[in-house]
Amino acid sequence: MTVTDDAGRTNLAEREGFKWPWLQTITGGSFIPKEPSSADIDIRDIAIGLSRESRYNGHTATDEPYSVAQHSVYVSEVVPKGMALWGLLHDASEAYCKDLTWSVKTLLPEYKAIEITIQRVIAERFGLPWPMPPEIKEADNRLLATEQRDLMVKPPRPWQDMPAPYDFRIGAWNHKFAYGAFLRRFNALSGRRAVETNHDFFVRSLRMRTR
Repeated sequence: MTVTDDAGRTNLAEREGFKWPWLQTITGGSFIPKEPSSADIDIRDIAIGLSRESRYNGHTATDEPYSVAQHSVYVSEVVPKGMALWGLLHDASEAYCKDLTWSVKTLLPEYKAIEITIQRVIAERFGLPWPMPPEIKEADNRLLATEQRDLMVKPPRPWQDMPAPYDFRIGAWNHKFAYGAFLRRFNALSGRRAVETNHDFFVRSLRMRTR
């Protein structure tokens, strides 16, 4: 008999026999970074992971950590309209494998390969073209320059190859607001059945399953 969880995903032990190390997600799913499956991708896992994941290892001069979810919402708003969902999900792999800083990521080519594989599976899950359009990376880099200007102290040395920042100013949202903003944007762009966007309601519903 095939065992599935509440989202209809095949139980890890049934499918893989624990061949590779796996991650339990907040919704109760299982995710295998070495062999990701689009069936294991849940937008709620992505939203909670990115809203609690800090950019720059948390080294921003802000009261709240600046989250990958907030960054992703901004990218979705500055790219061409037809690429907005790609912009929102361009860092979605980091919900499963963390947001490593560029200075560390360049030292770990195997990590980068795993990240790309996960991102490709996420693109498949949400019907996005592969590879990622170059316009997404261009917007990502301009937002990087904007974040450096608005969120960080003056650097001790110049950042490499920085484009011009955007004209708008940014500050850091708290993680609950970032979670809701990310999912509201997803609901607006995806054309799928709306996902609950209230962070506290979502977490309370999960706690009911732990009793």
